[in-house]
Amino acid sequence: MPARAKAQPPSRIRIEHAAPTVDGGRWPVKRTVGDAVNVSADIFRDGHEVLRAVVRWRAPGEKRWQESPLVAVDAHHDGVRWEGAFAVETPGRTQWTIQAWVDLFAGWRDELARKVDFGQPDLSGELSEGAVLLRAAADRAKGERKRALTAAAEAIAADPQVALAPGLLELVEAVQERTEATELSEPLEIDVDRTLARFGSWYELFPRSWGGFKGVQEQLPRLQELGFDVLYVPPIHPIGHTSRKGRKATPAAPTRSATRPAATTRSTPSSAPTRTSARSSRPPTSTTSTSAWTSRSTARPTTRG
Repeated sequence: MPARAKAQPPSRIRIEHAAPTVDGGRWPVKRTVGDAVNVSADIFRDGHEVLRAVVRWRAPGEKRWQESPLVAVDAHHDGVRWEGAFAVETPGRTQWTIQAWVDLFAGWRDELARKVDFGQPDLSGELSEGAVLLRAAADRAKGERKRALTAAAEAIAADPQVALAPGLLELVEAVQERTEATELSEPLEIDVDRTLARFGSWYELFPRSWGGFKGVQEQLPRLQELGFDVLYVPPIHPIGHTSRKGRKATPAAPTRSATRPAATTRSTPSSAPTRTSARSSRPPTSTTSTSAWTSRSTARPTTRG
Protein backbone atom coordinates (compact mmCIF):
# COMPACT_ATOMS: atom_id res chain seq x y z
CA MET A 1 0.00 0.00 0.00
CA PRO A 2 1.59 3.30 -1.04
CA ALA A 3 2.52 5.71 1.70
CA ARG A 4 0.18 8.62 2.13
CA ALA A 5 1.70 11.99 1.31
CA LYS A 6 2.21 14.23 4.30
CA ALA A 7 -0.11 17.21 4.51
CA GLN A 8 1.65 20.54 4.27
CA PRO A 9 1.49 22.57 7.47
CA PRO A 10 -0.47 25.83 7.29
CA SER A 11 1.47 28.97 6.54
CA ARG A 12 2.59 31.02 9.50
CA ILE A 13 1.50 34.14 7.60
CA ARG A 14 -2.22 34.74 7.92
CA ILE A 15 -4.32 36.83 5.49
CA GLU A 16 -7.83 37.41 6.80
CA HIS A 17 -10.87 39.66 6.28
CA ALA A 18 -9.90 40.70 2.76
CA ALA A 19 -12.03 43.46 1.24
CA PRO A 20 -13.88 44.36 -0.92
CA THR A 21 -16.04 41.23 -1.05
CA VAL A 22 -19.70 40.27 -1.21
CA ASP A 23 -20.78 37.51 1.16
CA GLY A 24 -17.17 36.65 1.96
CA GLY A 25 -16.20 36.33 -1.72
CA ARG A 26 -19.13 34.17 -2.81
CA TRP A 27 -20.17 36.80 -5.36
CA PRO A 28 -18.00 39.26 -7.32
CA VAL A 29 -18.11 42.95 -6.45
CA LYS A 30 -18.95 45.46 -9.17
CA ARG A 31 -16.93 48.35 -10.55
CA THR A 32 -16.82 50.34 -13.78
CA VAL A 33 -13.91 51.05 -16.10
CA GLY A 34 -11.50 53.54 -14.56
CA ASP A 35 -12.52 52.91 -10.96
CA ALA A 36 -9.92 52.50 -8.22
CA VAL A 37 -10.44 49.33 -6.21
CA ASN A 38 -9.47 49.95 -2.58
CA VAL A 39 -8.13 46.74 -1.06
CA SER A 40 -7.54 45.92 2.61
CA ALA A 41 -6.84 42.85 4.75
CA ASP A 42 -5.51 41.70 8.10
CA ILE A 43 -1.98 40.34 7.56
CA PHE A 44 0.12 39.04 10.43
CA ARG A 45 2.61 36.39 11.53
CA ASP A 46 4.00 35.19 14.81
CA GLY A 47 7.50 36.40 15.67
CA HIS A 48 9.29 39.66 14.92
CA GLU A 49 9.94 39.27 11.20
CA VAL A 50 9.18 42.14 8.84
CA LEU A 51 6.33 41.44 6.42
CA ARG A 52 5.71 42.77 2.93
CA ALA A 53 2.46 42.51 1.00
CA VAL A 54 1.06 43.34 -2.44
CA VAL A 55 -2.31 43.17 -4.15
CA ARG A 56 -2.15 41.22 -7.42
CA TRP A 57 -4.74 41.45 -10.18
CA ARG A 58 -5.30 40.06 -13.65
CA ALA A 59 -7.61 41.59 -16.25
CA PRO A 60 -9.90 39.39 -18.41
CA GLY A 61 -7.96 37.43 -21.01
CA GLU A 62 -4.56 38.17 -19.46
CA LYS A 63 -2.19 35.58 -18.01
CA ARG A 64 0.26 37.96 -16.37
CA TRP A 65 -0.46 39.27 -12.88
CA GLN A 66 0.14 42.91 -12.05
CA GLU A 67 1.08 44.12 -8.58
CA SER A 68 0.67 47.12 -6.35
CA PRO A 69 2.12 47.43 -2.82
CA LEU A 70 0.08 47.29 0.38
CA VAL A 71 1.06 49.33 3.41
CA ALA A 72 0.37 48.77 7.10
CA VAL A 73 -2.05 51.52 8.15
CA ASP A 74 -2.16 50.88 11.91
CA ALA A 75 1.34 49.66 12.65
CA HIS A 76 1.83 52.61 15.02
CA HIS A 77 -0.30 50.80 17.59
CA ASP A 78 0.71 47.25 16.60
CA GLY A 79 -2.26 46.75 14.29
CA VAL A 80 -2.41 44.24 11.46
CA ARG A 81 -4.51 46.07 8.84
CA TRP A 82 -2.96 46.65 5.41
CA GLU A 83 -4.39 48.74 2.59
CA GLY A 84 -3.72 49.50 -1.06
CA ALA A 85 -5.47 50.09 -4.38
CA PHE A 86 -5.39 49.31 -8.08
CA ALA A 87 -7.33 50.54 -11.10
CA VAL A 88 -9.50 48.44 -13.42
CA GLU A 89 -9.36 49.38 -17.10
CA THR A 90 -10.88 46.42 -18.99
CA PRO A 91 -14.56 45.38 -19.01
CA GLY A 92 -15.19 41.84 -17.87
CA ARG A 93 -14.32 39.78 -14.81
CA THR A 94 -11.05 40.74 -13.13
CA GLN A 95 -9.37 38.42 -10.62
CA TRP A 96 -7.40 39.71 -7.66
CA THR A 97 -5.60 38.31 -4.65
CA ILE A 98 -3.20 39.33 -1.89
CA GLN A 99 0.31 38.00 -1.42
CA ALA A 100 2.46 38.44 1.70
CA TRP A 101 5.96 37.27 2.54
CA VAL A 102 8.81 37.69 5.02
CA ASP A 103 11.39 40.36 4.13
CA LEU A 104 14.59 38.82 5.51
CA PHE A 105 16.84 41.73 4.58
CA ALA A 106 14.51 44.35 6.11
CA GLY A 107 14.33 42.32 9.32
CA TRP A 108 18.11 42.00 9.48
CA ARG A 109 18.50 45.71 8.74
CA ASP A 110 16.13 46.71 11.57
CA GLU A 111 18.04 44.52 14.01
CA LEU A 112 21.36 46.02 12.89
CA ALA A 113 20.01 49.57 13.27
CA ARG A 114 18.94 48.92 16.86
CA LYS A 115 22.36 47.52 17.79
CA VAL A 116 24.20 50.41 16.10
CA ASP A 117 22.04 52.93 17.97
CA PHE A 118 22.73 51.11 21.24
CA GLY A 119 26.45 51.26 20.55
CA GLN A 120 27.20 47.54 20.48
CA PRO A 121 30.95 47.29 19.84
CA ASP A 122 31.12 43.92 18.08
CA LEU A 123 28.88 43.58 15.03
CA SER A 124 30.89 40.99 13.13
CA GLY A 125 28.20 38.30 13.39
CA GLU A 126 25.44 40.58 12.16
CA LEU A 127 27.58 41.99 9.34
CA SER A 128 28.56 38.54 8.08
CA GLU A 129 24.88 37.58 7.97
CA GLY A 130 24.09 40.74 6.01
CA ALA A 131 26.88 40.00 3.54
CA VAL A 132 25.28 36.61 2.82
CA LEU A 133 21.91 38.22 2.16
CA LEU A 134 23.46 40.84 -0.13
CA ARG A 135 25.37 38.24 -2.16
CA ALA A 136 22.21 36.16 -2.56
CA ALA A 137 20.39 39.24 -3.85
CA ALA A 138 23.28 40.02 -6.21
CA ASP A 139 23.01 36.52 -7.70
CA ARG A 140 19.44 37.30 -8.77
CA ALA A 141 20.24 40.80 -10.08
CA LYS A 142 21.73 41.94 -13.37
CA GLY A 143 23.73 44.83 -14.71
CA GLU A 144 24.32 47.88 -12.55
CA ARG A 145 22.12 46.57 -9.76
CA LYS A 146 24.24 43.41 -9.51
CA ARG A 147 27.46 45.42 -9.26
CA ALA A 148 26.00 47.72 -6.58
CA LEU A 149 24.88 44.81 -4.40
CA THR A 150 28.20 43.03 -4.71
CA ALA A 151 30.08 46.17 -3.72
CA ALA A 152 27.79 46.67 -0.70
CA ALA A 153 28.38 43.10 0.47
CA GLU A 154 32.12 43.79 0.57
CA ALA A 155 31.82 47.27 2.11
CA ILE A 156 29.58 46.60 5.11
CA ALA A 157 32.32 44.76 7.00
CA ALA A 158 34.25 48.02 7.27
CA ASP A 159 31.29 50.41 7.58
CA PRO A 160 27.92 49.19 8.94
CA GLN A 161 26.27 52.45 7.80
CA VAL A 162 26.48 51.17 4.22
CA ALA A 163 23.83 48.57 5.06
CA LEU A 164 21.55 51.26 6.53
CA ALA A 165 21.42 53.39 3.37
CA PRO A 166 17.81 53.70 2.08
CA GLY A 167 18.87 53.10 -1.52
CA LEU A 168 20.35 49.72 -0.66
CA LEU A 169 17.05 48.52 0.82
CA GLU A 170 15.24 49.38 -2.40
CA LEU A 171 17.83 47.50 -4.47
CA VAL A 172 17.49 44.36 -2.37
CA GLU A 173 13.70 44.38 -2.23
CA ALA A 174 13.50 44.56 -6.02
CA VAL A 175 15.29 41.22 -6.46
CA GLN A 176 15.13 39.34 -3.19
CA GLU A 177 13.34 36.03 -2.80
CA ARG A 178 9.87 36.13 -1.28
CA THR A 179 10.32 33.89 1.74
CA GLU A 180 7.20 32.11 3.00
CA ALA A 181 5.11 33.70 0.27
CA THR A 182 1.41 33.24 1.05
CA GLU A 183 -1.72 34.12 -0.93
CA LEU A 184 -5.47 33.90 -0.47
CA SER A 185 -6.78 30.36 -0.90
CA GLU A 186 -8.80 31.41 -3.97
CA PRO A 187 -8.65 34.58 -6.09
CA LEU A 188 -11.51 37.03 -5.62
CA GLU A 189 -13.41 38.54 -8.54
CA ILE A 190 -14.66 41.90 -9.75
CA ASP A 191 -17.24 42.42 -12.50
CA VAL A 192 -16.07 45.49 -14.41
CA ASP A 193 -18.76 47.21 -16.47
CA ARG A 194 -18.57 50.04 -18.98
CA THR A 195 -18.93 53.56 -17.63
CA LEU A 196 -22.58 53.65 -18.77
CA ALA A 197 -23.34 51.17 -15.98
CA ARG A 198 -23.06 54.06 -13.51
CA PHE A 199 -25.88 56.00 -15.16
CA GLY A 200 -27.52 55.82 -18.56
CA SER A 201 -30.77 56.79 -20.27
CA TRP A 202 -32.48 53.76 -21.83
CA TYR A 203 -35.09 53.68 -24.60
CA GLU A 204 -37.19 50.56 -25.13
CA LEU A 205 -39.00 49.75 -28.36
CA PHE A 206 -40.52 46.88 -30.27
CA PRO A 207 -38.77 46.43 -33.63
CA ARG A 208 -41.94 45.28 -35.40
CA SER A 209 -43.53 48.66 -34.64
CA TRP A 210 -40.72 50.37 -36.57
CA GLY A 211 -40.58 48.13 -39.59
CA GLY A 212 -38.17 45.56 -38.23
CA PHE A 213 -34.51 45.96 -37.42
CA LYS A 214 -33.85 47.93 -40.59
CA GLY A 215 -36.40 50.51 -39.53
CA VAL A 216 -34.91 50.64 -36.04
CA GLN A 217 -31.48 51.26 -37.51
CA GLU A 218 -32.83 54.31 -39.32
CA GLN A 219 -34.09 55.72 -36.00
CA LEU A 220 -30.78 55.42 -34.15
CA PRO A 221 -29.49 58.94 -35.00
CA ARG A 222 -32.78 60.45 -33.81
CA LEU A 223 -32.69 58.51 -30.53
CA GLN A 224 -29.14 59.66 -29.97
CA GLU A 225 -30.16 63.28 -30.52
CA LEU A 226 -32.85 62.86 -27.87
CA GLY A 227 -30.15 61.95 -25.35
CA PHE A 228 -30.63 58.20 -25.02
CA ASP A 229 -27.53 56.13 -24.29
CA VAL A 230 -28.87 52.58 -24.56
CA LEU A 231 -31.42 51.04 -26.89
CA TYR A 232 -33.29 48.20 -25.21
CA VAL A 233 -35.04 45.57 -27.34
CA PRO A 234 -37.38 43.03 -25.69
CA PRO A 235 -36.17 39.43 -25.69
CA ILE A 236 -36.59 37.62 -28.98
CA HIS A 237 -37.69 34.00 -28.64
CA PRO A 238 -37.63 31.38 -31.37
CA ILE A 239 -41.06 30.50 -32.75
CA GLY A 240 -42.54 27.09 -32.05
CA HIS A 241 -43.15 24.18 -34.40
CA THR A 242 -46.58 22.96 -33.25
CA SER A 243 -49.76 24.78 -34.39
CA ARG A 244 -47.69 27.72 -35.52
CA LYS A 245 -49.06 30.59 -37.58
CA GLY A 246 -48.44 30.86 -41.28
CA ARG A 247 -47.74 33.93 -43.35
CA LYS A 248 -49.85 37.02 -42.56
CA ALA A 249 -51.12 35.41 -39.34
CA THR A 250 -53.07 32.73 -41.23
CA PRO A 251 -53.20 29.23 -39.74
CA ALA A 252 -50.46 27.04 -41.09
CA ALA A 253 -50.87 23.48 -42.25
CA PRO A 254 -51.77 21.29 -39.26
CA THR A 255 -48.92 19.30 -37.86
CA ARG A 256 -51.10 16.94 -35.82
CA SER A 257 -53.94 14.62 -36.60
CA ALA A 258 -57.12 16.30 -37.84
CA THR A 259 -59.21 14.31 -35.36
CA ARG A 260 -58.81 16.82 -32.53
CA PRO A 261 -61.44 17.01 -29.77
CA ALA A 262 -64.04 19.69 -30.32
CA ALA A 263 -63.33 21.16 -26.91
CA THR A 264 -60.01 22.50 -28.14
CA THR A 265 -61.78 25.12 -30.34
CA ARG A 266 -63.77 27.84 -28.67
CA SER A 267 -66.57 29.79 -30.37
CA THR A 268 -67.77 33.20 -29.34
CA PRO A 269 -71.58 33.65 -29.16
CA SER A 270 -73.05 35.79 -31.88
CA SER A 271 -74.07 38.42 -29.34
CA ALA A 272 -70.54 38.88 -28.05
CA PRO A 273 -68.32 41.64 -29.48
CA THR A 274 -66.03 40.42 -32.22
CA ARG A 275 -62.49 41.33 -33.25
CA THR A 276 -61.55 42.09 -36.81
CA SER A 277 -59.26 39.43 -38.20
CA ALA A 278 -55.93 40.38 -39.71
CA ARG A 279 -57.37 39.03 -42.99
CA SER A 280 -60.35 41.39 -42.96
CA SER A 281 -60.55 45.16 -42.70
CA ARG A 282 -64.19 45.24 -41.49
CA PRO A 283 -66.49 42.98 -39.47
CA PRO A 284 -69.09 40.79 -41.24
CA THR A 285 -72.48 42.37 -42.02
CA SER A 286 -74.87 39.48 -41.44
CA THR A 287 -75.72 37.68 -38.20
CA THR A 288 -75.40 34.32 -39.88
CA SER A 289 -71.89 34.96 -41.09
CA THR A 290 -70.87 36.52 -37.74
CA SER A 291 -71.08 33.22 -35.88
CA ALA A 292 -69.07 31.34 -38.47
CA TRP A 293 -66.52 34.13 -38.85
CA THR A 294 -66.12 34.51 -35.06
CA SER A 295 -65.64 30.81 -34.56
CA ARG A 296 -62.91 30.73 -37.16
CA SER A 297 -61.13 33.90 -36.09
CA THR A 298 -61.11 33.17 -32.36
CA ALA A 299 -60.07 29.54 -32.57
CA ARG A 300 -56.86 29.10 -30.61
CA PRO A 301 -54.45 26.22 -30.67
CA THR A 302 -54.05 24.19 -27.53
CA THR A 303 -50.26 24.55 -27.67
CA ARG A 304 -48.35 27.72 -28.36
CA GLY A 305 -44.82 27.82 -29.65
